[in-house]
Amino acid sequence: MPSAAHKCLVVQTSFPPDDDTDMESLSFTSDGLSLTMGSSRWRAKVVFAQIYGFRVLDELDMAEHLSGCCLADGWLFEVTSGGWKDFECTRPSFTTGRLSWIREYLLLGRDECVSVLTKEEPVVRAEVLSASLLESATLSELNTRISEVLFYQWDPIGVSGMLNARDEYDMYVPLVVGKLTGGATQQEVAALLDQIASERMGLLPDPVRAGRAAASAYEWFERLSPKRTQPT
Repeated sequence: MPSAAHKCLVVQTSFPPDDDTDMESLSFTSDGLSLTMGSSRWRAKVVFAQIYGFRVLDELDMAEHLSGCCLADGWLFEVTSGGWKDFECTRPSFTTGRLSWIREYLLLGRDECVSVLTKEEPVVRAEVLSASLLESATLSELNTRISEVLFYQWDPIGVSGMLNARDEYDMYVPLVVGKLTGGATQQEVAALLDQIASERMGLLPDPVRAGRAAASAYEWFERLSPKRTQPT
């Protein structure tokens, strides 16, 4: 058992807490440890460049190391005491854990959890889903749906009742689709819409309007994207 009380800090990222967060993949090479984490709203790549150890366990097998860590608060934590490192330090031969610069991180998923011993904090960025992964027919439908979202839901200049203006926002469809296939979060899509309205139309930002449209756009993207493989 750990010799100290378990304490952890939420690592703030651009990817908000979700109770359906999963670890989708893990790769360990000479370049470091790379994980893909995802939820119904986002997909992120987490890279540890220099690691000293990692382990993957079912959450039920890590109960004593999860105190104070839950998906309602976050999915990436830095463990400051009472974690895997302290547990291993009860073994006299575990010299790595006694190095002053070793840091411990914990990544939570609904099933698997990953503990990582590293020297530096991880790099967290959006996981890119190339448009080439979408079949041409699917990409065409996504463009059509985003066009509908921009015209009927976003519509910052109020022309959705004018059929002769149906293509008013079509020039922005590639920008939104590019954001979605590039791994942007829903919040980043909303920010793009507000930026377009402000910089290209001279309008004041409308976060509520942009947020609604971004939510619909993201919902269509998730619906039409290739199904992600769930961890077993």
